Amino acid sequence: MTSTSTNRSSGKAIKRLWGAIASPSKKGKHRAISGHDSLLPLDGEEGELIDDEACFVEEHVVKGIDLISLLPPEISVQIFLYLDVPSVTACSLVSSTWHLIANDNVIWRDLFYRNPSWKINATLARRAIHGSGFSEWTRTRASSSMSSSLINAITPLERAMALASLDENAQSESPTWALNWMNLYKSRLEVDRRWLNGAPKATVLSGHDDSVYCLEFDSQKIITGSRDKTIKIWSMRTGKLRATLKGHEGSVLCLKFDKSGFMVSGSSDRNIFVWDLGMGKEGEGPKVRKVLKGHQGGVLDLRISDEWIVSCSKDTIIRVWNRSTLKPHCSLVGHDGPVNSVGLQRGQVVSASGDGRMMLWDIATGTRIRTFEGHDRGLACIELKDDYIVSGSNDSKIKIWSASTGECLRTLTGHDLLVRALSVDPEAGRLVSASYDKTVKVWDFHTGKLLRDFRNSHTSHIFDVKFDCTRIVSTSHDQKVVILDFAPDLDSSLFL
Repeated sequence: MTSTSTNRSSGKAIKRLWGAIASPSKKGKHRAISGHDSLLPLDGEEGELIDDEACFVEEHVVKGIDLISLLPPEISVQIFLYLDVPSVTACSLVSSTWHLIANDNVIWRDLFYRNPSWKINATLARRAIHGSGFSEWTRTRASSSMSSSLINAITPLERAMALASLDENAQSESPTWALNWMNLYKSRLEVDRRWLNGAPKATVLSGHDDSVYCLEFDSQKIITGSRDKTIKIWSMRTGKLRATLKGHEGSVLCLKFDKSGFMVSGSSDRNIFVWDLGMGKEGEGPKVRKVLKGHQGGVLDLRISDEWIVSCSKDTIIRVWNRSTLKPHCSLVGHDGPVNSVGLQRGQVVSASGDGRMMLWDIATGTRIRTFEGHDRGLACIELKDDYIVSGSNDSKIKIWSASTGECLRTLTGHDLLVRALSVDPEAGRLVSASYDKTVKVWDFHTGKLLRDFRNSHTSHIFDVKFDCTRIVSTSHDQKVVILDFAPDLDSSLFL
């Protein structure tokens, strides 16, 4: 018998067993099958009633058996894995034994990962479990680090086993018994609730001397680019300015970085700077590796992948550069107006232009795959995620398209002026937009419903917006960077 068929048979057997024991009686409680008050007298052969003296069946009693408590713990846990959260919670109230089973880490880890968009930072989890560098890591937390409520006390042997069980390349995986999965589940659920109706904590970062055009951030830092020709690096935890990078001779209009410390920035000076942020290198700070030249107008947007750097410009051209060699790969030509924004995914580029059109391109062949038309005015921003293209325009509308068919799936209306920036997570079902109307809006990606409308974050045009599972960060003509934090009092350090 194969393992698949064995698992299938075991699953069916467990479901049948669960059906038989789903409502156990408490020990010592008896249930009467018959009683003098409920039984009718028996009738005889001719239909007449028999005398009351002998017309009652003797009462007998059946005791309830709690099979769950009698099973090996691993079998009981396996049964509970078939339940949803309300059922697990209800089972925890049955008895002390059921309470222990219902609180098992394996069960709550499984419940956590039933939410496709809920992820854990495996790197930070490994540091916490392994112990090396744990003290340093905890100091990066705003209060008391990753609280002890999220880490169970484990022995060195268990710690080693947990680490051995991890796939070094699986970012979504994390230790099974080393984390308190019930507390993680509760915190993550509360974060989602606050996105819908909670009041986020607003933090304002000031330091730029002119409009702040662009931003990128991760769990440790925020990097911003400004019309004052500088790039600033801020601490996400404290909000303090950590570094100011200079080099561009014009406004810094766009930038992108990744976890390796590789960063690119584009400017109205027509140049692209390639930076090494010096992350993890003792005594080293950010430095310029190379300046990429070729555009004849300001560089308006950038995207990076492991293989490519893609830039677009006021000169109507999209340029693709080899990330390893930093040499030009190809130019994509077809727009009649400035290319204001680009998206990059799996060897394909999508571009948005002031000419009112979007185009999907193939990098390998340098050819155009499809042209999208539907907005009433020029496009300002675009995102490419999975099979979705999301566009924002000077017509104040947001449109969601199918990249494979070219069909416009839905149109979102609500902004009053140009939609300047978009940030999208289809898996989480969340879309955040920013506009010249000074608002940041949160939408249900799959229905197009407006969920939140933040109107008081900025006092002028908003130029950029990004979000993760707990924060929205935006920049504006008012020279400010604003962080809206939905989990300031929760330990969200492991959430991605």
